[in-house]
Amino acid sequence: MLFRRAIIAAFLIVVGVTTANAQQVIKAAYEVSQRPLMWINGESFQPTGPLVELFEAIAKDQDFKIEWHTMIPADRVAFHNAKIVDLSLGQYAPERAGTLDFADVVYTVGDALYVRKADSAMYRTMEDLRDRIVTSPAGGGLTEQMQKASAGIVKEFRALVAPANFDAVRSGAAHAGFLNNISLVERVRAMPDLRIVTTWESRVKNPGGFMLNKGQEQLLAKINASLVKLKANGAALAIFEKHGMEIALAR
Repeated sequence: MLFRRAIIAAFLIVVGVTTANAQQVIKAAYEVSQRPLMWINGESFQPTGPLVELFEAIAKDQDFKIEWHTMIPADRVAFHNAKIVDLSLGQYAPERAGTLDFADVVYTVGDALYVRKADSAMYRTMEDLRDRIVTSPAGGGLTEQMQKASAGIVKEFRALVAPANFDAVRSGAAHAGFLNNISLVERVRAMPDLRIVTTWESRVKNPGGFMLNKGQEQLLAKINASLVKLKANGAALAIFEKHGMEIALAR
């Protein structure tokens, strides 16, 4: 009888230790084709991109285990409503604030400036482009905002259909061009004679990061704590720099 009790006690201790050491599983959804922020690797079929890698760094810091779920933008609301996932990666939107909690801002989508690579000037504001010809893609809210902001400052604002806007800057017909920072990273990679002006002070900043189901205050606090840590020690910047996306990281 004593031997049996000892075996049972030992078993309960093992079970208790195993339960205590069990990792919390976080179900996270990412968009499969949202380059250059997140996408599915065509060879390994694993999630990749700076936003994915940053959340993996948070999981490591907090000892989470991630269960990744793929999604397209139209899936997000349904995934959260059905509690299929605990959180999703992407851009914050005011209409989502009623049903989701937003972690601290990870990245921003906004206006970015590009010029010829030979131009090394450190442009910061519209005033630095005074009496210059600038361009932006025809149509869209960003172009309208930049056109209004540049009125009375630049010599001419040309709204051109891509790739004519890039060609204008590359040929010197326009001094500089505007595009949202996320799209511009991919474009400039294919045009080595252009560069992104990293000193430009964006007028538009639409935030994004990690969106959680309501009622997960502890998880939200842990994610935010790790974000502060990873930004402070340079790990977040290193991840975004690896993908050429440091221009989008919220500092």
